[in-house]
Amino acid sequence: MAENVFLGQIRSEQGASRMDLLDRKIFYLLCKNARYSDTAIAKALRIRRETVSYRMKRMRQNGLLYGFLTMIDSRRLGFRMHLICMKLKQLGSQHINIDDLITNENITRINTFGGGYDLQIIVTSRTLEEFDAFLEGFLGKFSDTIQDYTVLEIIDENFIGIEIILSPSERKLLRITEKKGSTFENEFASAKRAEEVVRIDEKDVKILKSLRLDGRMPIAELSEKVGLAVPAVTNRIRRLVREEVIKGFIPYGSLDGIGYQWYMLYLQVREMDRKRFLTWMKQHGNVLWHMKLVGKWNYSFSIFAQDNTEFNSILNSIRTEFASNIISYDSVLVFGQQKFMHRVC
Repeated sequence: MAENVFLGQIRSEQGASRMDLLDRKIFYLLCKNARYSDTAIAKALRIRRETVSYRMKRMRQNGLLYGFLTMIDSRRLGFRMHLICMKLKQLGSQHINIDDLITNENITRINTFGGGYDLQIIVTSRTLEEFDAFLEGFLGKFSDTIQDYTVLEIIDENFIGIEIILSPSERKLLRITEKKGSTFENEFASAKRAEEVVRIDEKDVKILKSLRLDGRMPIAELSEKVGLAVPAVTNRIRRLVREEVIKGFIPYGSLDGIGYQWYMLYLQVREMDRKRFLTWMKQHGNVLWHMKLVGKWNYSFSIFAQDNTEFNSILNSIRTEFASNIISYDSVLVFGQQKFMHRVC
């Protein structure tokens, strides 16, 4: 798989370029909405628009910013998402070719780990029967490689934010507003989830496929790609946002540039007040992403820490706060992410 093809990869690289304060402020604002214009970001930071454009280009060249994702909830389109965590056998066994996994359309995310698990994939399927057929074939193909595995179903997930890259005083000074149609801020504010599956047509599919790995694509360019007028494309995206098929637009990059390592924490809990628990976790700046799961683990969190000592401190604070609720836990160090591509059809 060509290295320059963006598929949602995140690579952990030693000696990565560093983000300075201005880079971090730009990245932080993009995490609020990656479709904010360079002009709006420049106004919020009181700098020239050309400076924003240059800084974003430089972050991409330096491997700090890989691209822009559209967060799509495939479950709103009728899909089921299963997470498979695997422990592989010792060296010398048959290896799993990551490129083969990348080209499999059912596999929508791939992560490599160090710790209790070595490899994690997310499989997106139309039905439980489709997933069962995939799992049976996958385990059969790699029976000489996989030592043990855990299957979990994802029932919810959210990007929490990236407060970690700025101090409270630095964040306090940042204010950005841009209500123009291409940011879809009004639609995000009024989005309301319904129980029924959202029905989409071929044009919606083309829009989602175009945006999923290019969340900043201009509406005019998107209009040409899907063969619809600009107002028609805008109205379709508005509907997809209001119905929470599209949950956000975010930048995708590595936090190596500010000295953070990526850890994944799995928790098995009981009698947990979910609202209080998630509110507490969201207030912890090191927690960037969460999944609600069904299976051996009830939750998964992406936590960023400067080293093992800081991660253990964060873990201990979670265990102390929810000592009566946490039954067991496991954690891994994330070496990299080889694919992140939402399935839409």
